[in-house]
Amino acid sequence: MKFAVAAAAVLLLAGPAMAAPGDPRSLRGNLEWPASLSAEPFVVVRGDDGRLYYADVSSAQRMNAGAISGRISIVGVEGTQPHEVAAVVIGAGDSALTRRR
Repeated sequence: MKFAVAAAAVLLLAGPAMAAPGDPRSLRGNLEWPASLSAEPFVVVRGDDGRLYYADVSSAQRMNAGAISGRISIVGVEGTQPHEVAAVVIGAGDSALTRRR
């Protein structure tokens, strides 16, 4: 009986963590809209998990000079909805994820 209670407690406490607005968020995926990011204030990214994300990139630091297309990475904070991200750093490929702090 003690084993069952201990196992249930571990499973409940070790469940998936729920993110809240303002929590740090990193995202990798493919740029869906626009086809090439140059000066747009927001982007739509299809994440590696298959979901679509909306990212506000108006005040984000860009890791690459020029336009970005294809694979993209974003580091920022979660918005009011799980599919919204306020980007702090954006870059082609994994460049935003490898940024030194």
